[in-house]
Amino acid sequence: MTLTDVEDKAIFEAKKEQISLKELTARNETILLRDFEFLRIKVLQYMIRASTAFDHAASIVKTLVEKGYAYWHMHENERNAYFESLKFTGFGKLSKLDIGQWPKRRRRFHKDTYPGTPWNRGDFILWHGC
Repeated sequence: MTLTDVEDKAIFEAKKEQISLKELTARNETILLRDFEFLRIKVLQYMIRASTAFDHAASIVKTLVEKGYAYWHMHENERNAYFESLKFTGFGKLSKLDIGQWPKRRRRFHKDTYPGTPWNRGDFILWHGC
């Protein structure tokens, strides 16, 4: 399990609250672990922090792009990578999504919660170039 301890939204939130990023992410981690306990979710013995896994994450994104499961999209001066959900045969199976209704050809569908525009309904950001 990866704990996202660095990302643009967290940086903006920490600035807004006038606290350090480390304080914000520590607080969020405490809340997460308390929620796990409340929901009786077993906590893994080892959780990696995103801030220590950049090289590994970049390697995974590169491999997904090379194999055609992801694509780069430029938005303003940012180069974002998106997972192309329609390329993965089993996408949506666990959550019982019916991707048969999704557009088959690439077209701009909606904006992600980050700046940028993925092409299809289920595409999601893998790497944010912010």
